[in-house]
Amino acid sequence: ALRSTGFDAEAAAELLLGGAFAGGLLDTGNVASSCCRTVQVTALYARLEELHARRQSCSEDDSALAMRLQREEEGLEGEEMAILQQLQELESQEASVVDQEALRNQFAAYEDMLDATDAEVWDGRGDLMVREWRRAHLQIEQQDPCTLYALGCGSLSEPTFFELLSLHSIRVLYDFRASPDTAMQKHFSVRILEIACKARNILYRHIALGRETAYGILKHLREDEGRNSLAEVVWYGRRKRTAFLGAEEDWHIDHRLAIASRLREAGHTVLHVLCNGSTEEHPEAVAMPDCLAGEEARLRLLEKQRLAGELRRPQKSVASRSTESVAQRLTMPRKEIDAGEELRKANTQAELCRAQRRLATLQRRFEDSSDVQAGLGPKILNVNKWIRAEASQQRDNLAAGKTKDGKDKAAKPSVDGVPSYSWAGTGGTSEGNPNFMASVPSSSSAAAMCGTSQGELKVDCLGCNAAFPWSILESGDGHCPDCLLQVQQQQQQQQQ
Repeated sequence: ALRSTGFDAEAAAELLLGGAFAGGLLDTGNVASSCCRTVQVTALYARLEELHARRQSCSEDDSALAMRLQREEEGLEGEEMAILQQLQELESQEASVVDQEALRNQFAAYEDMLDATDAEVWDGRGDLMVREWRRAHLQIEQQDPCTLYALGCGSLSEPTFFELLSLHSIRVLYDFRASPDTAMQKHFSVRILEIACKARNILYRHIALGRETAYGILKHLREDEGRNSLAEVVWYGRRKRTAFLGAEEDWHIDHRLAIASRLREAGHTVLHVLCNGSTEEHPEAVAMPDCLAGEEARLRLLEKQRLAGELRRPQKSVASRSTESVAQRLTMPRKEIDAGEELRKANTQAELCRAQRRLATLQRRFEDSSDVQAGLGPKILNVNKWIRAEASQQRDNLAAGKTKDGKDKAAKPSVDGVPSYSWAGTGGTSEGNPNFMASVPSSSSAAAMCGTSQGELKVDCLGCNAAFPWSILESGDGHCPDCLLQVQQQQQQQQQ
C-alpha cells in the first residue's frame, strides 16, 4: 500500500536506522530534541505498517514458499518487537522531558509566590520599596484592589478636619502636598499636623509629590519616587483606612486629581471626602485641567529662564531682620521641638549622632541666647542628659577658642596694617574725600595675605553681607566683629 502511493519505506528506514540499528535496537542517547524524536517515531510507525502489509500479501500454498515466508515472518516478528520496544523508550523519554519542564515551571511559580508573600511583610519603618524584590511584586497594579480616601486642606479648621477623618475612620494619612508651608491655615503645616495626628493615634507621613524640582505632579508620578509612594499608600489601604491629603479644597484643580486617576487606572477605588462629610467616587476617565497638563512645560521654562539670568529666586531681604519682623515673630506661636521624637527618627548610628549634635547646638543656644529665652527661637522639650552634656561640651570648646566640635580654628591671616575693606586714611580726608589709598597694603603684605588665605572658604556676613573668611565669622555665628558688636548693643538696649 505504501509503495503504491510512492513512499519508499526502505529508503526512509535506511536513512533513519542505518548504522544505528543493531539487532533491531536504536541508540536513543544521541537524540537531543523533541523534533528528532517525532521524526524517528514517524519512521518507526511507517516501518511497522510495511511489515504488516508484507505479512498479509503472502497467500500462496507452495510448501517451499511457505517455509521461506515462515523464516521471513520470524525475522519480521523480531524486527517488529524491536521497533515496538524502541517506540516505548522514545515515548518514555518524551514523557520525562515534559515532566521535568512542568516541574521546573511549578518550582518557579512556587518561588515567585514565596517572594510575593515575603514582599508583603513590612513593619512600616523606612521605605517600603527600597528592596528590589519588593519593587518587583508590590507595584500598584500587582496589589489587590482597595479603597482609598482623598481630602483637601483648603480653609478647613483643625476641629473640622479631624472630624472628617474620624467620620470615615481614617487611621493612616499621607500628605502629598508639594508646598505645605504655604498653607492658608497654620495648623496644616507639616510639624503641627504631625503632632496633632500623633495625639489622635493617626499615622502621618509627608511626601512632597509634584514639587517644582520634579517638574510637576504628572512627571513626578512617572518617576520611582511617585510610584513607590503610591505603592505604600495602597499597601496601607489594604490593611487600614488610608487617606491622602491635597492642598486645594476642590479636587478638580488639585494634584490629588492626578493621583486619584493613576490609582483608578490600576484598579483601585478612590473616594473624595467633601466638606460636608459626604464622599464622591473618582470617575474612571477625567480630563486633566490645563494647570496640571501644562505644569511640566511651565516649570521647565522657568528653569531655563533662571539659568539664563532672566529670573531670580526670592531672597531673604533685610526687612526680615528688622524690628517689625521680630515683633511679628513674637506674635506667632513658639515652635516646640521634641528631642525624643527627633532621635527616634534616626535609622542608623550616623543619623543618631547628627541628630544629637544638632539638638545639643539648639540646647546650647537656648541656654545662652537672650533672644531664644525671650521667645524668638524654638523650645526644646524632653532633653536627655546626653544632649545636655554635649551642649556643655560645646560651650567649653567655644570658650577655649575652638570650634564647637573641639577642633582647632584655622589661623587668621596676618596682614600688615588694616584690612582692605576698611578705610584708614592718615589725615582722615584727602581734599575733603576719604583717602582709601592708605589702606592698600604693600605688595609683600598682599602676597602674604594671599598665601595664608588661599583656599579658605569665604562666607557672606549675616549683617552687612560682605564676604569674610569663615574663620572670622565662626566665632560670631556668621557675624563679622563690627556686626556682632551692633547686635550685642541692640540686645542690651532691648533688655533695658
